Amino acid sequence: AMADGSWRMGASFVDAAGGGCTAPAAAHARPNWQDDLGEMRARLWSAFGRLRLMLRHPMDTGLAVGISAHYLTEVTLSDASGQIARLEVFEPVEEDPALTFLLPPELARGPIQISARDNLGYVFTGEVSA
Repeated sequence: AMADGSWRMGASFVDAAGGGCTAPAAAHARPNWQDDLGEMRARLWSAFGRLRLMLRHPMDTGLAVGISAHYLTEVTLSDASGQIARLEVFEPVEEDPALTFLLPPELARGPIQISARDNLGYVFTGEVSA
């Protein structure tokens, strides 16, 4: 900041759990993090075509020492007529990603089936209705 004609600067070191491509996911601090792996929460606002999805996943890049890569690779939305959307996901996406889909209202009537797959072959499924 400029104050009284001279620059003033400050700094601080922050040590935080999780975050960053080379840091382990915060989930690894819990001994039973695998119990929640793939848990989904979703809400569908059919009048607006909005679908909000949160999925428990560490999204590990494989760059943290001693922790292998483990991340989502695909999220698919389907209805009774077939596939609505397919999203390819890569490891830089945040831990426990929250995704928002804006769908045409006629496709967002529900129910919508959600399927997610990760790089280790795990498949997670769920369904959301308006």
